[in-house]
Amino acid sequence: MENQLNLRLFTKVLFVGAAIAVAILSILAGITVNEPGCARYLRLVREGAKCEAIITIAEAANDCLVQYSFSIEGRNYCGTGSDCGARVGRKVTITYLPADPSQSCLGPAGEKLADQLVSFLFGGLGFPPLS
Repeated sequence: MENQLNLRLFTKVLFVGAAIAVAILSILAGITVNEPGCARYLRLVREGAKCEAIITIAEAANDCLVQYSFSIEGRNYCGTGSDCGARVGRKVTITYLPADPSQSCLGPAGEKLADQLVSFLFGGLGFPPLS
């Protein structure tokens, strides 16, 4: 009886420890990797400004990848995003960092941040239990 209780406790501690380790590693990856992620979108939410951009490339067969271009203070910038309904020449709203307009995202940064958080929080549901 005592062995069963110890095994259950050990299993629970192991599961909680693994979940905490995955969460910490995911957060560190999101902060340190220079790719779209929570930290980047959070900065765009806090410091970003919105402007109009034009879709220059739309590749529906490539995960709905789009490229857009926009101009800030006479300088041209471009960025990429995902929009399955995009057509070349269509005007879209983007969010960019005024201090560094090369950092931008397609659409409102708050929506992108929410998508990232939901994916992060519920992404583990697709994995089967360890027991």
